[in-house]
Amino acid sequence: MIGELIAELRKDLGMKQTDVAAHLGVSTGTISNYECGRYEPDLETVRQLSRLFNVTSDYLLELTDDKYTALQLQRPFGSHSTLEDCLSVLQQLGKADQRALEVVIRTFKEKYDTQGELPREKKQKIHA
Repeated sequence: MIGELIAELRKDLGMKQTDVAAHLGVSTGTISNYECGRYEPDLETVRQLSRLFNVTSDYLLELTDDKYTALQLQRPFGSHSTLEDCLSVLQQLGKADQRALEVVIRTFKEKYDTQGELPREKKQKIHA
């Protein structure tokens, strides 16, 4: 149900119904009605919600299980990505996925802390 997805995505981003309502220019009651399934958002509202939550409108409409387009997934982790790009993607993950990544990062860090430092990219020597 689209209302359940709206509530889940909103909570995953740490947003309140008032935040979503302000973004859409509607009342908090309207957001509550969407989330409870009393009303469904119109197409333009679905577009606005997909931009706000950075997911595809197809995902909100339950036409696919894929939250992100291939382009959305490639851009933040491509060769020209910034740390800010990567953090933005990580912040959009659900709380459970964020916790799982924290465990992976902590484990990685602990592994290299015992060796004295984190690995660094080796610079290649240029021979003239």
